[in-house]
Amino acid sequence: MKLVIIQARCGSSRLQNKVLLPLNNKTILQTIYDRIKLSSKIDKIVVATTTNIEDDKIYSLCINLGIDCYRGDEKDLLNRFYYLTKLLNPEIIVRITSDCPYVDYKILDKMIDYFEENKLDYLYNTDDNDKIVYPEGSDMEIFNKQILEYVWKNEKDAREHATGYIKYKLSEYKHLFKIALFDCKFTNLQNNFKQLHLSIDKKCHYDIAKYVFENFKSVEYFSFEEVLQLLDENYEKYESLKNSHDSERTGQELYRKAKEIIPGGTQLLSKRPEMFLPDNWPSYYSKVDGIEVSDLDGNKYLDMGINGVGSCILGANDKDVTNAVIDCINRGSMSTLNHPNEVRLTEKLLELHSWANMARYTRSSGEACAVAVRIARAYSGKYKIAFCGYHGWHDWYLATNINTTGLDKHLLSGLSSTGVPSVLEGSIYPFNYNNITELENIFKDNEIGVVIMEPMRGIYPEDNFLQKVRELCNKNNSVLIFDEVTSGFRLTNGGLHLNLNVNPDIAVFGKAISNGFPLGVVLGTKQVMQKAQDTFISSTYWTEGIGFTAGLATINKFVKENVAENIKMKGEYFQQKLKELAKTHDIKLSVTGLPCITSFSFGYQNPLAIKTLFIQEMLSKGYLATLSLYITWSHTIQQIDKYLKAIEDFFIKYKSNMENNTIEQFLNGPIVHSGFQRLN
Repeated sequence: MKLVIIQARCGSSRLQNKVLLPLNNKTILQTIYDRIKLSSKIDKIVVATTTNIEDDKIYSLCINLGIDCYRGDEKDLLNRFYYLTKLLNPEIIVRITSDCPYVDYKILDKMIDYFEENKLDYLYNTDDNDKIVYPEGSDMEIFNKQILEYVWKNEKDAREHATGYIKYKLSEYKHLFKIALFDCKFTNLQNNFKQLHLSIDKKCHYDIAKYVFENFKSVEYFSFEEVLQLLDENYEKYESLKNSHDSERTGQELYRKAKEIIPGGTQLLSKRPEMFLPDNWPSYYSKVDGIEVSDLDGNKYLDMGINGVGSCILGANDKDVTNAVIDCINRGSMSTLNHPNEVRLTEKLLELHSWANMARYTRSSGEACAVAVRIARAYSGKYKIAFCGYHGWHDWYLATNINTTGLDKHLLSGLSSTGVPSVLEGSIYPFNYNNITELENIFKDNEIGVVIMEPMRGIYPEDNFLQKVRELCNKNNSVLIFDEVTSGFRLTNGGLHLNLNVNPDIAVFGKAISNGFPLGVVLGTKQVMQKAQDTFISSTYWTEGIGFTAGLATINKFVKENVAENIKMKGEYFQQKLKELAKTHDIKLSVTGLPCITSFSFGYQNPLAIKTLFIQEMLSKGYLATLSLYITWSHTIQQIDKYLKAIEDFFIKYKSNMENNTIEQFLNGPIVHSGFQRLN
């Protein structure tokens, strides 16, 4: 049997429901089916879609048209192909995507003959490695079940791309299978169509298709070569249609509106477009899956930056966590009674942190830090705080900046204390990491009741620094809080302090602990945590079930899949390769941070201009990037390698400009903000 599988879904992030859009009174999906069924060499055509509710429309269309339809997992396209072929047992499999309406059955027949005559395992007609000989829009792949089974068994990171990794890892697969590229050799065209993009990803591509099909509406069949000839002869029309939507920047338009009605434009400073690429950042997403992010204009990017400001440790919209939350919502996430996962999550956290006995919860990390400080003050009976690192927006923390700039060395500079009561001045004292003498002097001159710090961020502790902090707190009856909002659940199954062999009295968790769903955790010893009952700490929505459910599902998967080891390995790989690239090209680049949270900076004049250009260049290549990378479980080594290649291209292209301080001429907008700046 020779089987054609047309993969289709409605949830395309670039152009929703595109397979159902009309071309000459037929949907795109039906158009593709009708063009393929003209082949005399094909025995069966099946549409492979997903089990998502939104794809019921595809299933209904197929049933009404008498087209065979198979449904499977949206995120595991490889499974869909594999189990469909197991069911039908074809000798030859043809893969066609539903965004290629120009598929040509005559070319398909030639490809099948070529495949059989040369006893191939895999044949394709487009090349992803900058050697495109056959323009996108009539893409076809032919392969046998042997190579499909090999991919299914061995490519654990390629589940959403079916056979795509064969081309990506072509040299490797050529040692194992017989593979060829099919070239139709169109030679009678005046213009260079090597980089022509005809597959339907955006509105402009659909407009091109409408133009083409309208031109051929009077004929039952037209060839792909005729399509190219039409566009070749009307190249200005093609260019006009292709560029007609390039000016669409819905995200920027929406952000301009946001700045008029939302103070600061967004709820989070770290997500302000001005922190990335002023006037040119996509700003908003329409869909996110793993590290794939689609903006409001249908552009798709890989997140090689902050990945939800570090919250999406598994990758955004993780199937297991999302399904657990959906189940929670379906059962009801709020009631007069309490949600049982509050207890189950606590038991799991205590299992991972043997020193702790109790936990309280919030729905944000900043709240959790404030709750931890309140409990610690209640226990110690002293209100003054020594801190190191970034701990949120509350009065107790911003009081540092009353008449000083004490917070400038603790992640964010320029934070204003406006609105913070002046009577709090002198209640909180910053100290620098690895400077135990500084902390000792603070204790010597003040009644410190609380020490709150990040156990580690960018540099490792030296000379038993954390142990000495612990001893100082013990000696002075002060509560030690480790703020693990950023560092927790990244390098181990729990807080980073477990690796550093120092236990706090309280540990605060957020971000990665619930993979993008709201949750803050205050975990501590029974002796200290019981003081929460002596001071009023309460909030209705701290009891809803979604946060507990997401946290429990995230931690369970984190432990089961050994996520900590996975992201550590990938983070160390990225840091090592980045350092090697900088050395090879003699680039002044500083690479720091935990393996899971890499930061890098350029050692030249005008570093903010360089940062802006870097983000601008990466965005143009399909990356949401900045000078840091939060590694997630969803990142693959192949994606990291491609990103490193883009970074290397940046080094080569702009090295002399960085050295000569002539970077600004390449910027398409203002320079990135360096910290808190007033907007609106």
